Amino acid sequence: MIRYYLTIVYNRQGRFVDATTMARLVYDELRRTMGQDNHLTVSIFWLSCTSLIKQGLYDNVEQNLVSCVAHFTRAGDAYQVFHFTFGGHAKLGEMYLTVGQFDTARTELNATQTGFNEMDGPTHSYSRALLYTRFFLDALDHPMDSIEAIVATKPS
Repeated sequence: MIRYYLTIVYNRQGRFVDATTMARLVYDELRRTMGQDNHLTVSIFWLSCTSLIKQGLYDNVEQNLVSCVAHFTRAGDAYQVFHFTFGGHAKLGEMYLTVGQFDTARTELNATQTGFNEMDGPTHSYSRALLYTRFFLDALDHPMDSIEAIVATKPS
């Protein structure tokens, strides 16, 4: 379990290569001991995908994140289902944005923004981060003065 938490620490410290390496070790161990559909196994798989995205390594990440989202959708805990499902869509949106698939990114992020606003409120840090990402996407399609007008209407 210590290596599981060490993976989280590495991820938060920005040590994504270390996090990916550790996540793969933990994933193999958990899959062997607890099974592929165990909650912890899928959670560490999720962390591995997050680390890969942050390194810019997108091969198979989309398919892996979709499988994680499907797993957590089948789970029973509403809060975890919400955060992992919408978090998965947020990660997919960020990945699509990075690879230039702006329409797909917009679709993923719009649904995610609405969900986080309803569950955690519009002032929650993740809700705001999604909002700023959506502003960035809008800035790609509109002149800057229209973006500034939109930002001016949002609550602080």
